Amino acid sequence: MCPRNRGKPILTFSCFKRQPFLRSETLCLWLADSLNIACARCDMALWAYVFMPEHVHLLVHPRTIEHDISVFLKIAKNRGHEQSQASV
Repeated sequence: MCPRNRGKPILTFSCFKRQPFLRSETLCLWLADSLNIACARCDMALWAYVFMPEHVHLLVHPRTIEHDISVFLKIAKNRGHEQSQASV
């Protein structure tokens, strides 16, 4: 973990089978919306993000001592997936 990060979670996750889904501006917008919703529900601050074609980097800051990063990721990923499936 980066010393300047001071314990804030740095998260990286890949798209399904490392497919370059995030080349689509629409999918990036859906993911950004999903991250905003996950931040609100989990009381997290999104300090930085990078969307690459096949993966994502996030720097998040929990606003409470008690937090669950796995719940945050589940909300963010599931909402993005639901939105992409609804458009098919």
